[in-house]
Order: sequence, then C-alpha cells, then structure tokens
Amino acid sequence: MLEFTNKREVTSADQLSPHQAEQLRACGNAYDGSDLSAEELLTPGEDGESVLNFVELWDVVDDDVVVYEAWFYQKDSGAIFEAGTTTIVAEIIQSSLECDDEVLKKELGKAMVQAELLDPADSEYERYRDLLEQDA
Repeated sequence: MLEFTNKREVTSADQLSPHQAEQLRACGNAYDGSDLSAEELLTPGEDGESVLNFVELWDVVDDDVVVYEAWFYQKDSGAIFEAGTTTIVAEIIQSSLECDDEVLKKELGKAMVQAELLDPADSEYERYRDLLEQDA
C-alpha cells in the first residue's frame, strides 16, 4: 500500500536537488503555464507572495521504497511524479485528485486520505476512505 511520508516545507530552491527543481518547474507550468525556474517560483515578489505558495514535498513509498514524489502548493493544487523524474502521474486540482490510471488513482486516494491530504469535500473522499477501511 502506498504511504505519504517525509513531508518537507519548501521555501527556497537551495533545498532542492536538480531533479526536484525540474519537478517544481513542471508544477509551475501545470499550475498556470509559467515556465519559471524553481528559484523564480519560490522567490517572493514585491507583494511578499511567491508564484507558488505553501509548497510541500512528500515522498510516496511502497514497502519503504520511494516510488512517487508529491508536490502540494497554493493550498489546493499539486502534482505527483514518478520518483526521480518529471513525469506527472496525477494532479491535485482545486483539492481533487485527478489521475487517468484508475488503479493508481485508488491507491493514491487511499494514501491521501490516510495522510489527511485529501479534502473531505472531494467527491471521491468517502470512496477512498471506505477502500482504506476495507484494506485494514
């Protein structure tokens, strides 16, 4: 079963490895079409806000092996990547999990419910919670 672990708050590009910086760049592109570096996305502007705010990075593990890296930002958005790559496998759009692979979506949804990362108002929250309880 997938599990979200190792939460890190990201406030500076200095915290990131090269592939994580590229993942964050992809997040900005997916979020608003901006093609900005990680540093540009995280540096506060004159208003004190950065392009991406409230940035968190989580590892998603399966049997203690990191298989995905999950980025959350702007309180209701995010992207989940194959570990070590810039391949997006799922997105969080307005607090809802979006994924074309239904099997992966169920596994990520259950793990997000367990980690309290999925908004209970999400239309599929109860389904993921019920599936998680069935697995217990």
